[in-house]
Amino acid sequence: MRKTSTLYGRFQAWEALYTSADYLASLSLGELGSRIEFTIHNWMHMRWTSVTRDPTGDVAKRGLPLPNGRDALDFDEKWLDPEYDYLGETFSSHINPIFWRLHGWVDDRINDWYRAHEAVRPGVVKPMTLDGVEWFAVDGTWVKNDEPWEGARASSSPTHHAGHNHPGHSGRVLDVPTMQAALRIIYGPEPDAAPSAMEDHGQALPGTRASWFKNVPA
Repeated sequence: MRKTSTLYGRFQAWEALYTSADYLASLSLGELGSRIEFTIHNWMHMRWTSVTRDPTGDVAKRGLPLPNGRDALDFDEKWLDPEYDYLGETFSSHINPIFWRLHGWVDDRINDWYRAHEAVRPGVVKPMTLDGVEWFAVDGTWVKNDEPWEGARASSSPTHHAGHNHPGHSGRVLDVPTMQAALRIIYGPEPDAAPSAMEDHGQALPGTRASWFKNVPA
């Protein structure tokens, strides 16, 4: 991902695609967002990220590399330290200055998308202001979602850092215990399935662990 060949073979190809007016005019806003998210956006995050480092207050351990990163169920307050700016994690990536550069590139593609549609079908895509942000009115074809931002929002802006409450950041106060409980359900050990469910499901396949719904990779 960090090789020069990747830059020319992947990133420049994606950039050419996502700046092509003909291509942008063929996509809905949601489709453009999904395509960018799971191609160049995610790759940019990982291309410029660094190894996770321990932000502990212990001078002897602070800054030591953590190859496996932060455990999803590790809620220690040390991770709130602004020095923990790992680009590979949603919780911390917005602290990293590079985050705003790569997301600025993504925002520019939205502007390109609007100009492409305006050139082909003038007046069909209608600009509007949504939660204080310049956006577009739902038309059912090119703009389909009237709630385009997921997650918490501050009272005045749906920015990425709203509600994270890192030191120095204002935002909505969230129900942290409930969120932590949800993460324990998602990432914690899988509870033992009921015997009847296991009998109906059958034995786990080799290389998988039994689940209530399906065999999943071990």
